[in-house]
Amino acid sequence: MSTRRIGPVSLVRLLGGWRGARAGPAYRQMADALRLLVLDGRLPLAGCVLLVSGRASFELVQKAILAGIPLLAAVSAPSSLAVDLAEEAGLSLVGFLRGPSMNVYTGAHRLSD
Repeated sequence: MSTRRIGPVSLVRLLGGWRGARAGPAYRQMADALRLLVLDGRLPLAGCVLLVSGRASFELVQKAILAGIPLLAAVSAPSSLAVDLAEEAGLSLVGFLRGPSMNVYTGAHRLSD
């Protein structure tokens, strides 16, 4: 799987004329703008990995699947429901990701030695 990094210049180009409104936190506005980019296909996530700093929950697996992200990696354990859903949907799920070590729960075919 190749990796793709989206830098600030590319992100601004994708956002077009986005300007943060004065009301509400800027990060919330940016999250809403990014969500729209993903939903309308201008920000494809098929070559991305979702890294989370906690447990891989059922809800996070759902969000990764809906966003088209093929691999979810967490520093803690996934829930059993998360593993079941990831297996059913073909999502690669990694837990206990710390340094060079990890546990691969589903979708090992996306990872190489």
